[in-house]
Parts: sequence; C-alpha cells; structure tokens
Amino acid sequence: EVGASLIPFPSITALQGLLFRIDYTYLNATIQQIASVGTTDPNYTADVAAIAPGSPLVLSPRHKYSLTANYTLPLAANIGRITFGANFVHTDEQLTCYTYQNPPILAAFGSNLCQLPSTNLLNLDLTWESIAGWPVDLSFFATNVTQKDYYNFVPGLATSGAEVAVL
Repeated sequence: EVGASLIPFPSITALQGLLFRIDYTYLNATIQQIASVGTTDPNYTADVAAIAPGSPLVLSPRHKYSLTANYTLPLAANIGRITFGANFVHTDEQLTCYTYQNPPILAAFGSNLCQLPSTNLLNLDLTWESIAGWPVDLSFFATNVTQKDYYNFVPGLATSGAEVAVL
C-alpha cells in the first residue's frame, strides 16, 4: 500500500513583487507482504528477516513541506527582472534500511542507525533574467546555507563488521 498526496496551496502575493508559497506532501508507504527472492547466484542470500508486513518503506518520509518566498525588484524592462528567493524545506525522519530492526543487532549497536532524523534546509537564490534586455539569464544559488550536516543514507552493513554513511 502506498498512499501519497500533494496538497496544493495557493501562492500568496502580499505586495507587488513579493510571493509566498507553501508545499506539503504526505506519504503513507508500508510493506504489505514480502515476496520470496529467487536468484541463481549461489553467493546471494536475501536478508528479509528484519522486514515485516507493516514496516515503513525505506526512504519514504511521512511528511515533507517547503516554505518559499520570492521578491522581484520593481525595475524597468530594459534592465531585466531581478528576483531574490529563500526556500525552507523540512523532511520528516525516515528509514534507510531494515538491518537494525532486529532486536539483537539493536542491542549490540544501541540504536537504529538506519533511522535518519528529520532535516531542515535553508536555500537562497538570486536570478537576473533578460540582463539589460538581452536574451541572457544569470542565477546564483546557495543550498544548506546554515551548513548543517545530515546523513542522507546508511545502507545497514552491520553484519559486515563495518558501517558507512553518506553526508
């Protein structure tokens, strides 16, 4: 069962050139059943013991929203269109693997390393369209301006004796 909905919100123009926008996504993705894995590779063993019906689907945060504000300077058309923007994105916690769902492994490691915490990112941008009336645009952008580090993937390699994570 995978349920997803994007709730469209209208954008709001508070004053000339200033635009606010809110986007929200709700995702209810769960494992309904586990199919047997068939392969001719003698070295492959499917590790589905930690996956149970009702488990969340990996990399599927339940809630995600973004808040965006853009301001376009009131300039003459021969100068071009200059817009400043800010975007805040919140993503709920999410699972990246099922390895640490197993109680003995959870006890050995002390926590579920595959459960990523929620993240909050702030991004900024500046765009100049039709520079001086020419068919040339220029954009600058900065992502994660608060420079907060987050893990965005942990593969769940506990049985290998090592673990890695992607920042």
